[in-house]
Amino acid sequence: MRKWAVLFVFLSATAHAQYLRNGGFEILPDTGAFSPPFWYVGEGLRVSSSTERPAEGLRSLFLQGDFSANAPGHLVHNDMSRYVGPHQLRISAKVKVSKGASGVELFAYSTNAEGGTLNYQVTSPQGAEPHDAWEELSLSFWVNDQVHSLRVGLQLKSAVELLVDDVTVTEPPRSDSTIAPALQVYADEVLTLIKAHSLYRSTLDTVLLEDQLRRILAGGRSVQHFQQVANFFLKSVDKHSFYWSKAEADVWSGADGGEPDSSVAGKTFDFPITTGHLIGDDVAYVNMPAFNSGIAQWDTYFADTLQGLIRALDRPGLKGWVLDLRGNQGGNCWPMLAGIGPVLGTGVCGYFGTGPDRSEWSYGEGRSWMDDTAQCAVSRTPYTLLAPDPRVAVLTGPSTASSGEVVAVAFRGRPDARSFGAATAGYSTTNTNFVLSDGAMLFLATSVYVDRAMNAYGGAIPPDEVVPTNAESDAALERAVHWLRSE
Repeated sequence: MRKWAVLFVFLSATAHAQYLRNGGFEILPDTGAFSPPFWYVGEGLRVSSSTERPAEGLRSLFLQGDFSANAPGHLVHNDMSRYVGPHQLRISAKVKVSKGASGVELFAYSTNAEGGTLNYQVTSPQGAEPHDAWEELSLSFWVNDQVHSLRVGLQLKSAVELLVDDVTVTEPPRSDSTIAPALQVYADEVLTLIKAHSLYRSTLDTVLLEDQLRRILAGGRSVQHFQQVANFFLKSVDKHSFYWSKAEADVWSGADGGEPDSSVAGKTFDFPITTGHLIGDDVAYVNMPAFNSGIAQWDTYFADTLQGLIRALDRPGLKGWVLDLRGNQGGNCWPMLAGIGPVLGTGVCGYFGTGPDRSEWSYGEGRSWMDDTAQCAVSRTPYTLLAPDPRVAVLTGPSTASSGEVVAVAFRGRPDARSFGAATAGYSTTNTNFVLSDGAMLFLATSVYVDRAMNAYGGAIPPDEVVPTNAESDAALERAVHWLRSE
């Protein structure tokens, strides 16, 4: 087992079909530029009505745009139905793609009232060639009473031209079919781990939990069926636990054969790196992004670039450092702690858990440590600040999550450190990973974050000083700089 801090947001449902409004695009706008009523059209997506051989009714919708995987286009409908208990939905759309079939996805995305992800699934057309005939795309998607918003539609990740029609959300009849024995054994393996290790095991209604899992696995024949519903199911345990198939775990760790060798790690690194600049000539500003990799060379590269940035910004006469975590949604905390170490300082900076068996986090000798085991190290001589143990202003907000919250907690109780902004996302619980019988990984929230002063968290972490947002300026950053310069 290994502990991680990883992240990546009622009325009864009717028994009959649930239909999206204007899913066939028969309703036209009253005035202005064309945009189908009840649908959100993303920036850069050009839409128009087409009466050329629609799949259903009198017209379909023609979509055109030039997008990429990093900057996709969207056509989205927001279904605000409410559900009691788990419900299976069938989400479908008919498409006729004349260009860019490999970049077309039908997606469904559900979030809770806090905006946290509950379930996300996509499906694409068969093959990459243009389609002369209509093709139906469909997803089997689960929702429950935690769902606050269900967004469905098309996500476009290349230069595309296509027709779309007959987008529907329906509720199929409930299945009472039995679960295949092998799948039941696998489900029991997961349930046993939850009962033994979940942070919330003393308050979980395990009978209800088992019943929910049986319902969503009804008719399932293989472990692949569990993979499709695993993360939806785990949201009934807590909001921070999750599941990776063996293939997903292998990609993360580099065991799929895609691990770069050390000589090209910098060239193949495809994660955001920490950026920064000077504010005036007396404050250094560092913006640490999310980072989620288990590939050792990439972990080191992230830590190296961060310490390199600190080296470049450091100079005599600095009043202090701003560490901006407002966009850090989590990932792997160890490269983050190793990289920020010169600013954080040497020694224990936090814990996983409150009991005698808690694990401590620390920084020293260019390495982040959990207890006595180094987790990530820089590849060159560790940098030491010209003025060690500086004043540090930490910026947090509602997108600071999981490993981002680890870094925020690491500065809590540190002398000459103060946080500004808004409360964090509330994922300040430890993920311990358990390897399942098929090589998949189950990540369970097993303990809470604890700062160096032994204050325990587990939910949203409030800043030392709440700074209301200001549409005309970055109020939190301005207040942090003012604090650094005031003493």
